[in-house]
Amino acid sequence: MNKKFFMAAIVATTVATGLFGCGDANGSVAISAEEISGQAAADASSSARDNVFSEVSEEESAVAASTDAGAVAVPSGKDITVVDRKITSEDGGKVYAEGIYPEIVLSDEYKGKYPKLDEYINGFNTQKKESAAETTDSDAEHAKGFDDIKFTNSENVEIVRADDKMFSFVIDKYWEAGAHPDSYVDAINVDPSTGQELELKQVLNDTSDLKSGIIEKIKEKYPNLYEEFVENHEDLFLAWLEPDMNLEYSITEKGLNIYFDEVTFSYMSMPDDGVEITLPYGEYPNLIKQEYALDKAQNLDEMVEYIRSEAE
Repeated sequence: MNKKFFMAAIVATTVATGLFGCGDANGSVAISAEEISGQAAADASSSARDNVFSEVSEEESAVAASTDAGAVAVPSGKDITVVDRKITSEDGGKVYAEGIYPEIVLSDEYKGKYPKLDEYINGFNTQKKESAAETTDSDAEHAKGFDDIKFTNSENVEIVRADDKMFSFVIDKYWEAGAHPDSYVDAINVDPSTGQELELKQVLNDTSDLKSGIIEKIKEKYPNLYEEFVENHEDLFLAWLEPDMNLEYSITEKGLNIYFDEVTFSYMSMPDDGVEITLPYGEYPNLIKQEYALDKAQNLDEMVEYIRSEAE
């Protein structure tokens, strides 16, 4: 999902509609929903991950699989182990920035069953490790310009599905520098047999009620957000809810889950646990392709071990 483009569009619209004191009484905007939909879809397509996580060398895979000094040993004995790796950047004995990045470790049996998934996960681990190092070093350089401020960034993974059809996990991202923390969410769904990411449009059948269903569920579960944001920007919001826009999603025994972060709502006040809505199978029986539907909950506690860490 191209959040940067959408956020820019919303900020432009927010200014135009008067939330920051501008715009006319009719709430006219300088950009249309059609322009948002067309440009954002094209931009999202050009910036898609293109399954880069699956295209890594053996050397990069070895780097991803290595453990940090002093880290808890893995694997845990379960099919999947999620480890929070801690990283710091310091100068002269003072820590200016720190972060936590995820490492997903598959058991040997799970690797043997899904070798392409293993390739993807190795690439994911490599990318997260390198990105965390770059971010933390950059944050540290910025932190040196302030008194008594330590920059913190973290990414925490939760496995929400793991079977023959989909390997799905949600990444909660957090960044803080002083009094104004930011949080984001990504949801990744991989076909275990191919190691390829599954876009939303690939797993859906009848999408005629998708957009109206999402808006209705936001209205039911988060009435304040609906009244303050969605209702005032419904045309733009609808344009962003196209299946081609790669919304953050997962499919569980509940139905289709859609995840939103503060970028979506132009940094308005949100619940601490984010915004997540579900379109249940019973209410939307034709929404999800049958091969991806999940008829009962998985016992993920038996499959997944979490080794958590916290930034100081």
